[in-house]
Amino acid sequence: SVMYSPGHEALLGMYLLSQPGKKSKSGYKTTDQALSAYRSGQIGATDIIRVNGHETTAGRLEIEAVLPAGMRETGKKRVSEMRLYDKAGMKKSLTQVAKTHPHLYGEVANKFKDLGNDHSTHIGFSVGLDDFAVVNGEKRDKIIASAERVATKIRASKTLKASEKDAQVIIEYQKADNLLDKMNNVTMAANPTNIYKMVISGSRGDPDQLKQIVSSPVLVRDSKNRIVPYLIPKSYSEGMDTASYWTTLHGARKGTIQKTQGVRDPGALSKLIVN
Repeated sequence: SVMYSPGHEALLGMYLLSQPGKKSKSGYKTTDQALSAYRSGQIGATDIIRVNGHETTAGRLEIEAVLPAGMRETGKKRVSEMRLYDKAGMKKSLTQVAKTHPHLYGEVANKFKDLGNDHSTHIGFSVGLDDFAVVNGEKRDKIIASAERVATKIRASKTLKASEKDAQVIIEYQKADNLLDKMNNVTMAANPTNIYKMVISGSRGDPDQLKQIVSSPVLVRDSKNRIVPYLIPKSYSEGMDTASYWTTLHGARKGTIQKTQGVRDPGALSKLIVN
């Protein structure tokens, strides 16, 4: 595993720089001509162009200028088949550099960092209120309402124990949660917001956090890692009713405890070593 890999804005910039964009009719004889056209604003970083007859982008050329010659993909693959520099792609690329060209690892990693930071700054990447708009709000409400109706019938049963009712209710809520995830993933991939790009690149946050912001947490776990059998119908961006807010506190408490436990053992070991 590599010791260092660019993260946050540097990783985001590399991810955006490596993406394929719209097809362009522009063609250039050399890499220098293509990069000159990009820097003068004639083409975009992700516009698909041709250099010496090969499909590529200006962003891809900037990335490949940092890499050893054997790792460059222009002329070997179509742009759609080239490596995307999200968190996994970045790690894979740097691992390959470390194994095949160990003396270049530090230089390549540092240049990747600078390239990513420069690009994310140059395009003025930011997050706005529209990034927090609810995704599939009407469909979500119908799915959740349907799950609640089934849960109400289960809770009204006179033959089931309380623990059995909770278990069955949780199953119904999980079905709704999975359905929402699939639906929202398709929608956000087709219409990616800036906050979605941050999450999918691995630079900031994770899918669960994004789901809680733009759709619904649906279910949370308590401090003992048990699923709380009460559904949260709205997203954080919409605001919570009192009952939902109290339900989310189980998850908040779990996070606080995990954070404390996560540093407890390393801290105790450090204390033993020092003493």
